[in-house]
Amino acid sequence: MEKQSREVIILGAGLAGLTLAYQLKKQGINALILESRNRIGGRIHTIEQDGATLELGATWFADKHVNLLSLLDELGIDKFDQAYGKIGVYELAHGEKQLFELPQQPEATYRVKGGTSAIIESLASKLDKDQIALNQKVELVSFDGDAFQISTNNNSFKSSFLVSTLPPNLTVSQIQFKPALPDYLIELAQKTHTWMGESIKVGFFSPTPFWMEKGIGTVYSQRGPITELYDHSNENGFALKGFIHDGFVTLPKDERERAVRQQLSNLFGEENIAKGTYTDTAWKEEKDTYANYPQFVVPHQNNGNSQLRKGIFNDRMLLAGSETAPSFPGYMDGAVEAAISTSKKIIDLLSTEKVLL
Repeated sequence: MEKQSREVIILGAGLAGLTLAYQLKKQGINALILESRNRIGGRIHTIEQDGATLELGATWFADKHVNLLSLLDELGIDKFDQAYGKIGVYELAHGEKQLFELPQQPEATYRVKGGTSAIIESLASKLDKDQIALNQKVELVSFDGDAFQISTNNNSFKSSFLVSTLPPNLTVSQIQFKPALPDYLIELAQKTHTWMGESIKVGFFSPTPFWMEKGIGTVYSQRGPITELYDHSNENGFALKGFIHDGFVTLPKDERERAVRQQLSNLFGEENIAKGTYTDTAWKEEKDTYANYPQFVVPHQNNGNSQLRKGIFNDRMLLAGSETAPSFPGYMDGAVEAAISTSKKIIDLLSTEKVLL
């Protein structure tokens, strides 16, 4: 196919990539986003059933997340309070249930009205249709000193600037660079935690809010497989959403479902659980998000490290994923902050030199 050329190419159509493209477009720069999946959103993934929405990816935020809140305000997207209920359930390791009165939350926690994917859809609507190319898994990036040659599984592209919004470890693990990336960056990226990479998020759609009828909105468990569970209803439908122990990633999805249904039946009664719909996402299985680390990495390790924000290849390449942000790295707010700061760097660079493809 004919090689496509753009001044700026962005890897990844998640929150960071789409926000970056949106910020650049406001300055008259029509960047091209290459996305390996057949959908946009990255680690934001909302599914819907009978009016209820379930977040199998990024979900909650708070008043301290000012970058995200500013973007929501600019896009005209509303938020609403997460409901925790009046009563919590604590499940002991041997299965005994203890009810307790939930204390007042130290800070308000919010969800996006209409689902977190509303942010993704709104950002995409601000771009031209030809600014997002799906099913483009980047395999090779070559830099000749002036421009990047980018080869995907089914196409080739050329750009003056390249921005990867992928998790740092994924960038260095799945893409071949010629010349090679700096040794310090490869080593650092391999030791940088991929936010949500080990999480298994579980959802349960229900025709009735049986837990709310008892005032229950939160469950903690020592027993598992669910470790945390929260009311995830909205004004149109009812759902529960939570996390299951990451060790269950070794089981097929149908076995995870059986284990979760058994636990929920023990907590709420089989008659309630039999009527619901189960779903989950094990992010470690998402090869467009997660790559194995060469050594053990702890949660948050190197997230926000300033070395991740250094320019590469004569400042023509930048990393701008959520893990690179100085504030709240790994969170949605970090993705927005990284995108905004990177857009300013690119605009400054373009204003100081004339780049020709």
